Amino acid sequence: MVQPLQLLPQRRDRGNLLPPRGRLAARGCDWSGGRRDGGRLHPDRRQPHLAGRRTLAGARTFTGRLGIVVAPAAGSRPDHRLDGRPYAGAHAGGGALDGPGHRRPAVAGTNGSFRSGAAATATAPTGEGPRRLKGDMADLPRAARLYLGAVLATASLAAVIGIVVAPPRLEMAPVALVLLGCATVAQQFKVRSPKHQSYYTTTIFFFAAALLLHPGYVVVIILTAHGVELLRVRYRWYIQAFNVANFLLCSMAAGALFNAGLQGNPVGGARSALFALLAGLVFVGLNHLLTALVIMWARGVPIARAGTMDWDNLGTDLALMSVGALGSLLWLTNPWLVPLCLGPLFLIYRSLLVPSLKEEARTDPKTELANMKHWNEVARAEVERARRFRRPLTVVLADLDLLRDINNRHGHLTGDQMIRRVADAIRGALREYDVPARFGGDEFAILMPETTLAEAMTVAERVRRGVEAIALKLSDGLTVGASVSIGVAQLPGHGRTASELLAAADRAVYQAKALGRNRVCAFTERESDTVRPIRIPSSPRREAS
Repeated sequence: MVQPLQLLPQRRDRGNLLPPRGRLAARGCDWSGGRRDGGRLHPDRRQPHLAGRRTLAGARTFTGRLGIVVAPAAGSRPDHRLDGRPYAGAHAGGGALDGPGHRRPAVAGTNGSFRSGAAATATAPTGEGPRRLKGDMADLPRAARLYLGAVLATASLAAVIGIVVAPPRLEMAPVALVLLGCATVAQQFKVRSPKHQSYYTTTIFFFAAALLLHPGYVVVIILTAHGVELLRVRYRWYIQAFNVANFLLCSMAAGALFNAGLQGNPVGGARSALFALLAGLVFVGLNHLLTALVIMWARGVPIARAGTMDWDNLGTDLALMSVGALGSLLWLTNPWLVPLCLGPLFLIYRSLLVPSLKEEARTDPKTELANMKHWNEVARAEVERARRFRRPLTVVLADLDLLRDINNRHGHLTGDQMIRRVADAIRGALREYDVPARFGGDEFAILMPETTLAEAMTVAERVRRGVEAIALKLSDGLTVGASVSIGVAQLPGHGRTASELLAAADRAVYQAKALGRNRVCAFTERESDTVRPIRIPSSPRREAS
């Protein structure tokens, strides 16, 4: 059991926790307890680039973005489909919602994966009557439900009108079968980014079908591709339904525009290329817009922040669209040249793996925090920026207390579990623009741009409390706790480079350990100076912590 902690006398200033008066000037610490300036000019407050928090290019899936899929409140990327789990997510190859396996927070009432699971009802405890399981469409905001209903109804109406007005012709059945097979296979090969965003290449075949085939064939191809995927991976019905409706609307609009532009004109000239390009812009733009809107209504993320309309994401789908357009025009002019378009598909698929490889190269595999190589690169750039513009910056170093005791008593696997839990606690206590990394075996470094020493001490204390709250339950019924000793150093008072700030924070960690561990200390030039932790345990710490 964790014993209560006793607070030292402290004063509060605009919500920041500050140390007692009278001991600050001698140490040269900047304890200006004012409110945070917000760092409005700092790019990381708008678009964090830390490993594990960055959006990735490519079309987006609904799941990946709603986190229904999302990293800090909003921002990663996926193909535009409603497919499985956003956190900010997207995929190359059309917007959609994505599915199961995501670990980020979900919209209220969901289980964190917009795709995973299906709507269902269950019997509640006696006296409560029937209740809906989490993940039902009823868990979504009213605006999101209305929007999803409108999209599904519009897509259904457009499909019926298209089939009635232009019935399918049997001579195009072989082409439809080829595109059906290609789209179905491509839909099963999803590239998952480090932040649970999904990338597909089905945009190529859906767009080619929109240009070449009658609406009836297009409906069958889109339904079959998503239906086969649903047999393999269970998504909530309304997620896959949205993805189908999204692609149906995009395909119908693109096909109508292309056919209208070619009325009475020969295929193969500049006019056909122009209208194929315009149809592709409509397909990709509408696909991403529909996904951005569902993210906005379901998650409350503005379109500008959702990432689905970013140029890098749009560019990925436009590139895929161009391959589909090229194949379609070649089929209409010289079908024997179409197989030459299939070769680049392999390169396109492999290129979608590049974001994952880059992310893995800068991520610690055990904790999924940044590794020190990436952290050092970011820290050098941030320190240089802070010095140039005279902005505040702090470095925090956290050392897990008595990890060796945990390893000796409970085994190294338990120690690894504890390290991962501590990393999760650190990640959860930080702001979206802070950059945490695993410094060593049991040490973690945190870069805090646009942060004064007083603000950093407050955040560090939040980290300390989060780690102290860990209760790791073992298979033998025992519970293991943890604590960290944290040192804080600021620019420029404690160093002028990232290395100097790390060294200063490391010395502050030793000062915290010398005072009894499980506390936060700011760096002081003279080790004999009195260092005041923010909190002091009032009783012995938990066993193995």
